[in-house]
Amino acid sequence: MVKEDLAATVAVIGCYLFWHGRRRLGASVVALSAATLLLVLLVVIPALNPDGAYTYLSSVDGPAGNPVTRLLLPGEKWHTVVTILAPTAFLALRSPLILLALPTLGWRFWSTNPSYWGTDFHYGAVLMPIVFLAFVDALSRLGLRFRARRGLRRWTVRGSVAAGLAVTAAALPTQPLAELVRPATWQRDATVDAVSALLRRIPDGAEVAAANGFAAQLTGRTRVYLFPRYPGAPGARPDWVVAADHPRDGLLSARDEAEALRALPAAGYRPVASAAGITVYRLTDPAG
Repeated sequence: MVKEDLAATVAVIGCYLFWHGRRRLGASVVALSAATLLLVLLVVIPALNPDGAYTYLSSVDGPAGNPVTRLLLPGEKWHTVVTILAPTAFLALRSPLILLALPTLGWRFWSTNPSYWGTDFHYGAVLMPIVFLAFVDALSRLGLRFRARRGLRRWTVRGSVAAGLAVTAAALPTQPLAELVRPATWQRDATVDAVSALLRRIPDGAEVAAANGFAAQLTGRTRVYLFPRYPGAPGARPDWVVAADHPRDGLLSARDEAEALRALPAAGYRPVASAAGITVYRLTDPAG
């Protein structure tokens, strides 16, 4: 009952249980997690994908080379590790529970998609509960270690919590959560109204290829393909395309999206409306 990339994390939980003596339960969790992972990646998702594949597996492909270098470089990956551990004053490393974070960090850093390496997106959200549970466990272990010297134990635990809070407070202004206290966050941007009016040009029930930033606004009333990944055969192409005039790297690379935009006229698409740096195209020449 978790997202497919977390099956490996559940398997590590099974290993943890096995390590702590609950061998039958731990082995069962590992086996069930492995079976579920294979079922979801190789059967369920391909059955729902028009291409019959789990496309995210392509992100683990890459040029052959030193696997250690691939996991640890570039330096952005180390920045991510530091950012994740710093709010616990790095004490989370004292707990074996921190091992539960390795599967997620592993697939992110092994991937050839740079979006997974840093902290700009949501991929660290699932790690933070693990890290803070490890932090609490580490504090408990410190308390037990110094139980014979009550004053030292109290100072160590309180000092560690204070250090974590200080790091968190210092980093907060640079994190997305800080946007909640900025007045501009709660003010309606005129660009929003312009984009909404632009998307209303696309009729209900239409087939549309939409860039990632606009797809979610259309799925409730149209059939949406992720631009530029849509059927390319004549007659199978969507009637509409909506994309930014100057794409930025995100789910797909800006270069791939820009190349697809340049190819639209030759494919029979013509711009019909534009606003706020976004253009809606319509298929006027089905023969392409």
